[in-house]
Amino acid sequence: MTQTIKASVKSLEKSLQAEVLASNHKVLIDEPVASGGDDEGMNPIELLLGGLGACQVLAAKMFAPSVNFQFDEITIDVEGDFNPENMMSDDTNAYRGLTEIRCNYHIKTNESDEKVKEFIDLIEDRCPVSDTLKTCLLYTSDAADE
Repeated sequence: MTQTIKASVKSLEKSLQAEVLASNHKVLIDEPVASGGDDEGMNPIELLLGGLGACQVLAAKMFAPSVNFQFDEITIDVEGDFNPENMMSDDTNAYRGLTEIRCNYHIKTNESDEKVKEFIDLIEDRCPVSDTLKTCLLYTSDAADE
């Protein structure tokens, strides 16, 4: 059964801040001082990358028991390449999104390297945020190459 997931974002009076409201939770979004913000919250790209990493960590915790994978701790460092000059450019053909996203997994476990690799593949396969981004990046990658 399909669910509709909602978030509401409102502009705040202070500088470049916005507040995201979803499921009775709030997140403050801001830009760094160098970009005209007050640096009191993540910027939207950091939130996107954090959302991807969080989804993968939660997928790991949800699916580990079903595949009998034991771990003590998991940390995922997520990074993406972004050209801020393209965002400010008047060039209508400039690609403004992330050109690459990398996830670096750090898993404290006694499992074999092969089983860790299989588990990471499962995490990436089951994470809805990863799936969404893969679809969107495949769609936009042609535009980035033009």
